[in-house]
Amino acid sequence: MIMLGEDRATRARDEGLMAAAFSAVVITASLLSCQPTWIKRPQPAYSWVFQERASVCVSVADDQIEDVVEAVRAWDQAIGRWKHLEVRTNFAEEGACDYVIREMPASFVQNRNVLATVVGIDMREVHMFKGRYEEDALTITLHELGHVFGAKHLQGTLMDPHLGRRYTCPDAATVAQVAVNNAVDPSVFTYCKED
Repeated sequence: MIMLGEDRATRARDEGLMAAAFSAVVITASLLSCQPTWIKRPQPAYSWVFQERASVCVSVADDQIEDVVEAVRAWDQAIGRWKHLEVRTNFAEEGACDYVIREMPASFVQNRNVLATVVGIDMREVHMFKGRYEEDALTITLHELGHVFGAKHLQGTLMDPHLGRRYTCPDAATVAQVAVNNAVDPSVFTYCKED
């Protein structure tokens, strides 16, 4: 390691301090010399955000597709002003899908307690395990899509890691997590309150 000598170090420090002090004086003088005009703008009735369109391709058993599609539509109702979700059940190639929900063989995962999971580096694919997710396809799909949109496990909510209470739409705590994790104004989202 090479260090400056005592005299050169002291001189360099003093010159740096003088330059910083001069800059502070110039900035203060320029701020005091101008009078800013504050304009009060009318507040919009709702917050504006860029609305993204996203396709959700669904490939599950015919007897489960209605519940899975209902879950996607519930999420669209909650976050649609930020990210409008379009469901596709008939699709030729997966490359055209922003998100994929597909049924997978139960043997794909060793833990028998896992009903569904989100996979992939970008967390855009939901695997629903055959013979497991059918217990409550709607709640399980809602939960997994919560992960897709950035929500983490939180007991007592839709994001509870254990299937218990049945949900038909995203709850307030889950929607709030999605808003915070995506830096979106929560006022553009909605949620449902179930009894």
